[in-house]
Amino acid sequence: MDSSSRQYEDECCEMLGQPSRHLESKLCASGDQKSFKSMLENFHSLRVNKKLCDVEIECQEKSLLAHKEVSFNGLSQIVDFAYTYEIKIDEDNVRELLHAANYLGVNFVKDGCERFLTKLLTIENCLELRELADQHSCQQLLIAIEAFLLEHFMELCHKQEFMALNSVSTLERLAKSDDLNITDEQFLFEFIVRWVEMDKTGVRLVAQPMEANRHVGVVCAGPRIYAIGGHDGTEHLSSVECLDLGDESWSEVAPLNVRRRGMAVGMLGGAIYAIGGLDDQNCYKTVERYDIERNEWTHAQEMNIPRGGVAVATYENSLFAIGGNSGTCSLDTCERYDPFLNKWSPIAPMKNRRAGAGVAVIGSHLYVIGGFDDDSPLSTCERYSFADDSWTEIPPLSCARGGVGVAAMGARIFAIGGHDSKSYLNTVEAYDPLSQKWTDVAPINQRRAGAGVAWSNCSINDITFPSK
Repeated sequence: MDSSSRQYEDECCEMLGQPSRHLESKLCASGDQKSFKSMLENFHSLRVNKKLCDVEIECQEKSLLAHKEVSFNGLSQIVDFAYTYEIKIDEDNVRELLHAANYLGVNFVKDGCERFLTKLLTIENCLELRELADQHSCQQLLIAIEAFLLEHFMELCHKQEFMALNSVSTLERLAKSDDLNITDEQFLFEFIVRWVEMDKTGVRLVAQPMEANRHVGVVCAGPRIYAIGGHDGTEHLSSVECLDLGDESWSEVAPLNVRRRGMAVGMLGGAIYAIGGLDDQNCYKTVERYDIERNEWTHAQEMNIPRGGVAVATYENSLFAIGGNSGTCSLDTCERYDPFLNKWSPIAPMKNRRAGAGVAVIGSHLYVIGGFDDDSPLSTCERYSFADDSWTEIPPLSCARGGVGVAAMGARIFAIGGHDSKSYLNTVEAYDPLSQKWTDVAPINQRRAGAGVAWSNCSINDITFPSK
């Protein structure tokens, strides 16, 4: 055998993951004999059992089954390999060869194709090769592609093909991997939000509460969301339910001391505060504090005035009660609670009276969105500076939203549902404080106003991905 032939054989053996050796010694090796025998037995078994055979050749009133799914070129190279133990894999034939090798169960060639394709991986073709690997059950190639996706995640996030990835399990594995190459988790979080928004069917219902409530207070405390008080259509409620985000199951915890709806709830110092609210006769200025560990509600310092339909936000070590209704009219007044002094103090009033508004905090500002001025729903929005104790108007919503649900997530503020004086809404819009613009995002499944909205401050490893 001349040197060029030996070099070619060595390259083929390297491609197939076999030790380099000469053709004549290769055929004598017991391991090779077993491999060829196994490969030929596989061909024979497929044909005898009429598996993967879709062509029947008739001759002298007899028939012979054959394989049609494998291309001529692919099958020809596999047959040549069986006789010569030599095969050439290149960019032109690798896909055809992989299909033939997988179809006929020739694992030597299939493994060689996988290793060859691994060397071809680029930003442009990795998703196409992932689909190819998945079609042919190429486990080693899939592992290599997943490692490539982890390494180049930030580059891939800007590609439309990657945004259209519909494998929830793959995206979940990438997001939870310690090898994910990202600058920070905020980048990953914003990508997931964009990915979900691309397919509006990705918005789904979680487990329903044990009772159907309206004007309920909602707050997130770690891995749990609490639904507090409200009205069930017949009477005001003191009951409190807790949703475990891990298994999406609801359970009852200790009830409020006072039945009410339209209260605001917030977290401060690891405790939950239920503030203000109303029933059919009274508008309340009372405040209750829930100790999560002890599962107990106690009375806390009252506000200065009654506030039904009040909104509450937490900033640093204080609670802020925004607007509401006194029982006779909507309010523009606001107050701040200092837990160390156990005291409520007035802050600057808003530019508009409003109750049933939504609030959110981003950075050093509090944003108040929509609401009602008495019976008139509002589209106006304002921003409060904690440093200056002053209010500034910001761009309005695209439509009036009384009883709107609001939460800040991914450096944007989401305004969810509400009532526009004609109908309940299922539309949702998001505000970007940097561009100062509202944009439409995926709607919720059911029209609603007076709903509670909360976001969960979980790590990326705690995310449960929806079925897309």
